[in-house]
Amino acid sequence: MIRRLGLVPGVLAATSLLTVAGLSSCDKFEPNEAAATVNGYEISLDQLDELAEGNDDPAVLRAALTAWIQVVAVSDDPGELLTEDALAAQRDVIIPPLIEATQAQAQSQYEQGLQGSSVLCMAVIPLAADVESATVLDALDEGVPFAELAAQFSEDPSLVETGGIIAVNGQECLPTDQWNADLIAQLTEAEITVGEPGVIILNDSEVVVLLRPYDELTPESKTLLAQGPVSEALLALYQAADVTVHESIGTWDSEQGLVVASSSDE
Repeated sequence: MIRRLGLVPGVLAATSLLTVAGLSSCDKFEPNEAAATVNGYEISLDQLDELAEGNDDPAVLRAALTAWIQVVAVSDDPGELLTEDALAAQRDVIIPPLIEATQAQAQSQYEQGLQGSSVLCMAVIPLAADVESATVLDALDEGVPFAELAAQFSEDPSLVETGGIIAVNGQECLPTDQWNADLIAQLTEAEITVGEPGVIILNDSEVVVLLRPYDELTPESKTLLAQGPVSEALLALYQAADVTVHESIGTWDSEQGLVVASSSDE
């Protein structure tokens, strides 16, 4: 059983990252020695072996211990977390409140749009030559939904079906650097901002574009946007956590939130 060693100060949070490097072979040790302690909670070397499913590869041991430390650091009462399934189930408890807590920050970052957001969520209406963009913009000002106007005016049948929303493999938001460079240049020149429709010229045709308002995005997209703020918050908490790691496994790098090889082993 994972032992509770003492009183825990404040609850600290962490997320699961399993990026690791090499480690030297472990020295002899007693199986009941602590492989790590986190804010007063302990996992023994024997329990770490169970978590790693008997794999004594140093990198695997560090990865398993990293996962355990990160989950326990954010848990009020972690109990026994000696399988990947148990760790995954605990993450499912931990992460949603963190997403909710960072929602305002995620929204603020997204609404920077071309001036700072790492993700763009876009809807467009490519217009036929005989349709003036002013007609669509006026209708939007009058409150006609963008999707309705896309169905009426879009020259692209696929965008008629999606209400103008551009999606790739079902994902409606994409990293800014994955959008077409010419499109980004046009949006920047036209000073398009989130929530305000505008007009650009692509392939000699007018296109009404909208960087979609945050409130119109799906819950899945809002979760995607929260990843950055959640990671930032968790990393700050890693740096404050009280963590010790058995010297035979490695050392705790609080700046990265990882168990890494001891400097003498590198």
